[in-house]
Amino acid sequence: MEAVTIRWWGQACCTAGDGHTTVLVDPFPADFGYPVPDVEPQVVLVTHEHRDHNAVEAVRGNPAVLRGPERLRRRGSPSPESPRFMTTKAARSGA
Repeated sequence: MEAVTIRWWGQACCTAGDGHTTVLVDPFPADFGYPVPDVEPQVVLVTHEHRDHNAVEAVRGNPAVLRGPERLRRRGSPSPESPRFMTTKAARSGA
C-alpha cells in the first residue's frame, strides 16, 4: 500500500494523492486570495456550488469533475444548508 499525501491549499481546498493519482477538492478562484494550487489533478471533487468551492476553471489539466450533493438531490428534499437537513442529519448520527 502506498502512502497518501494530503495538502491544504486554503479555504476548503485540499489535495490527496499517492504519487500516481491526485484528487483536488473544492478549488477556489484565482482571485480569492490564496495562490492557485500548483497541481494537475486527475480528479476534482466539488462539494457544493459556491464560488469558493467550484472554480474548476482555475484547475490545470483536464481532470474528471465530480459535483455534489446538489446535483444528486431529489426535487423537494431539504438542502444540506437548511436547518431541517442539519437536524435530520444530526438525529441519524445520534448527535
